[in-house]
Amino acid sequence: MPAISTSTVRPVATAAVSSKVTPFAAFLPMKLSKLRDGGSIIVDGQLNKSVSAKIRMDGGINSPTRGQFFASTKHFLKGGTAERAMTKAELEDLSQAITKHMANTPGRQPEYVELNKRIKEALAKFGPAKVNVAKIPTSVVGPNANASVEGSMWVSRMPGPGPKSNTVHVSAKLQGNGFDDSAPNYGVKKIEVYEKGTNKLVATINNPKETDAGRIGRGTHYHEFALSIPGSKVDLTKQYSVVFTTTINGSAPKQVRSEFMNVGQVF
Repeated sequence: MPAISTSTVRPVATAAVSSKVTPFAAFLPMKLSKLRDGGSIIVDGQLNKSVSAKIRMDGGINSPTRGQFFASTKHFLKGGTAERAMTKAELEDLSQAITKHMANTPGRQPEYVELNKRIKEALAKFGPAKVNVAKIPTSVVGPNANASVEGSMWVSRMPGPGPKSNTVHVSAKLQGNGFDDSAPNYGVKKIEVYEKGTNKLVATINNPKETDAGRIGRGTHYHEFALSIPGSKVDLTKQYSVVFTTTINGSAPKQVRSEFMNVGQVF
């Protein structure tokens, strides 16, 4: 298809590809084109000194892949790769690269703002990220402090007034040590409970309120929280883990979980 608008930008520098992220985090746009097929966008650029890439957002009106992003690469000595669909991680890194490019070349912002909008729309179609609870650490470290989680779950079978026996009670404790025995500053954003093996989310509390706080022995400070889960959401034969999303002394949010635990019964 013929292009209806084209912009060319010479890259200021060529960044090396990081092994910790996808190569698209270092993508430097050089040319952006729009096609007369309903809105396709093509961006040519560099991944590093040796590899160029072509990004295509399919905007074809009748295309079954409308809205999806595709990429192909070319090494100046070793040839190229066939076009393929981009992964979620690649799109996330591409969006960061485009945002950085816009900051460095403000005169090209209108064209790249639209491109970034299309990237975010494509990312939304991937849906929420899948959680592998077993890979969440049971202890984490932040600035001058650490954090770990203890938890317990039980159902009350005792007679008389009180909570119904089909309610699962959860006690979750976030604790840790600060530098020179100082109290860590935790900012608990969210508490979740997951089922082992299936990674099924059975409970979520945003910005929870603590029920108790204190100090254990020398320098270990704790904050305790309580949750109640309908019994219909919990299988008493399964194990569960409590996952905290928290900041530590102003750090970026981190996830830390309890060990997997059984659901006990109190008679």
